[in-house]
Amino acid sequence: CSSAVDSYYFARTEPRVKGVVMIDSFVYPTLSHKLLFLLQKVSSWQRWKRLLKKLWPSQRPQQGGPAYDLFEANYPHPLQARDDLREMMAKGTQFLVVYTGGFSPYFSYRGQFAAMLQAAEFGPQLELHHWPQTDHLFTMLEDKRKLLESLKHWLNKNFLEAVDLRTPAILSPAETWSTDTESSAVALFATGPSAEEPVPHSDPASLSDAEAAAPLADTALTAPVDDSLLREILAVYTQILAPLIPEAEDSFFDQGGSSLQAIHAAAALSKRLSRPISVVDIFAAPQAHALAQLLRDKPIAAASAPDLSAPVTPRPEREEAIAIIGMACLVPGAKSWQELWNLIEAGGESIHRFSREELDPSLPLELTSHPNYVAARGIIAGDHFDANFFGIRPREAMFTDPQQRILLQTCWQALEDAGYSASRREHRIAVYAGVGSNTYFSRNIMQGHADVHSEEELQAMIANDKDFVATRLAHILDLKGPAVSVHTACSTSLVAIIEAVKSLLLGDADMAIAGAAAVEAPMASGHLYQDGGIFSRDGQCRPFAADATGTMFSDGAAVVVLKRWSDALRDGDHVHALIKGWGINNDGASKSSFAAPSVVGQADAIERALQRAAWTPSSIGYVECHGTGTPIGDPIEVESLRRAYADVHAPAASCALGSIKANIGHLTAAAGAIGLIKAALIVAKGVIPPARGAFPLNPELRLDRGPFYIPRDNIESRDGNYLL
Repeated sequence: CSSAVDSYYFARTEPRVKGVVMIDSFVYPTLSHKLLFLLQKVSSWQRWKRLLKKLWPSQRPQQGGPAYDLFEANYPHPLQARDDLREMMAKGTQFLVVYTGGFSPYFSYRGQFAAMLQAAEFGPQLELHHWPQTDHLFTMLEDKRKLLESLKHWLNKNFLEAVDLRTPAILSPAETWSTDTESSAVALFATGPSAEEPVPHSDPASLSDAEAAAPLADTALTAPVDDSLLREILAVYTQILAPLIPEAEDSFFDQGGSSLQAIHAAAALSKRLSRPISVVDIFAAPQAHALAQLLRDKPIAAASAPDLSAPVTPRPEREEAIAIIGMACLVPGAKSWQELWNLIEAGGESIHRFSREELDPSLPLELTSHPNYVAARGIIAGDHFDANFFGIRPREAMFTDPQQRILLQTCWQALEDAGYSASRREHRIAVYAGVGSNTYFSRNIMQGHADVHSEEELQAMIANDKDFVATRLAHILDLKGPAVSVHTACSTSLVAIIEAVKSLLLGDADMAIAGAAAVEAPMASGHLYQDGGIFSRDGQCRPFAADATGTMFSDGAAVVVLKRWSDALRDGDHVHALIKGWGINNDGASKSSFAAPSVVGQADAIERALQRAAWTPSSIGYVECHGTGTPIGDPIEVESLRRAYADVHAPAASCALGSIKANIGHLTAAAGAIGLIKAALIVAKGVIPPARGAFPLNPELRLDRGPFYIPRDNIESRDGNYLL
């Protein structure tokens, strides 16, 4: 809305602006609307609580406080806005205003605001749309297309009748695109050159010899390719990304392409070129020029791509394995690793489906009644936290992030599983831990439970900040080793385990606790599905399946206790499994977008883990994958494994793949640790469990091109096989 208001004020003072597009704006409250908002304020118990605190303060009152104005000061007065609109239209300015739905306090009033503008009789210069079923972020692909169609129609009707925005031409470097219409005077949230100040015509014949000889783009990535192949790729990209016109060095995803559009592009290219092209190829080479090189079996010379041939420091002879001597978890459907194994071995699933009555009452009705809302989630068996057991005051426990409470309990249980007590002084115990995003603080604590800038607010921040996760554990459990909080999104718990391993090998600690927890507030909630997004359409996570539509985020915690193998043997500890190697890196800019996976980066991390462990890929019998169940992510992960196996001969169907997300969902920050616990249990039990819901398989996995297979049933693992 602020961007739309900025364009409104700009249009008032800038005579060159001939058209303004505003989405979800012109929110001018009438007196009746203000009265309704006032009633909402009066009926809020949180505001009454603040009022009582001000009337009978228990401490010196705080100066200032939060502002509760529902309409920001930069919005114009309704009467001024009406007069401004009429004045601008008198000058010939065209307006396109689109009201959407959404999940905000203004949702129930947008229809009334639309009616207000219609009743004002501004005439044909104001084109007004009201789409109550379209969310205000236009997350659905069909809504984006609807918006583009409306914009195209409005532009063609008023300014660009000769231009078809849906089918732009593919221009060669010598071609130019010009028009005698007033398109240069149309400002959509930005200024443009006026008709009196035309854009210089880019006629190649008028360029100097030096300018004509200058390259059009950085040639670092431009090895010669077949122009016909490049043109075919650009033609498909242009059709899918319309009205944008991508060039050879433009990334498909930087130009607005989504994972769903990448699937369409791969299918269109396969048909057009009469050869199989995987969506993984587009993610591996998102630029049209790079994809042309890839399809012609030429290397992509991307300077930012990791060098897979770079040497990895081998495991020193004195560097020993790290033993997993204790494990604990609290996940959907299981309160211990023993219950977790029973669930996995049976091929079960523990995602909870909520009825309308079970959903948290704080969720907006507009959200839960949306046809794409999926009322399902993996939840744990409550947060029954025994504050007295840990010596924590009840008030402090109430303010503490539930993720940290659950992580504290799980760390204690992991130490018990290892046969140790935190109070024993003969061991120096380190802790490396993390948590997920803290929604409890923003959606609960800061909704009136603590005064702004008060001592109570400071204590609440300390009890919820991620920075204090590990040090709080060390304080309550009286641990004297290093205490380091780790936060790397979905890899948090695995990175914490790697750092704990390094700490043990360096001699910084005798034992180490490592893991993470993730809890969403409110727990009784689901998600809004959108095409091409990461969320599942039907509330199931089916890694490797052809009909998989996305992942399911769940609550849970997972922790392991680690010790040097020689020390574990000396002390007679029970050893679940050994950690022999690890790989950690970052793929930098060599991927389609910030949040996207990278084939090259993942393959590099796998190779580093294998080289550090001094293993060959053919010795691996099972791989516990990230396996989110997205149509793109799973094929990219399998392709990364295939590249790590590229120079090694391994028998067909010799390495099973699986993902625990099929059973309990995605634990975000704790996902890596729970996957490690599953792998350790497979080593200990000697059984590879079935991959739930994976069949029929996604053909993009191309399992016929490597040693990998997906198990349908429980399989006895072969003697001597290791796991990754």
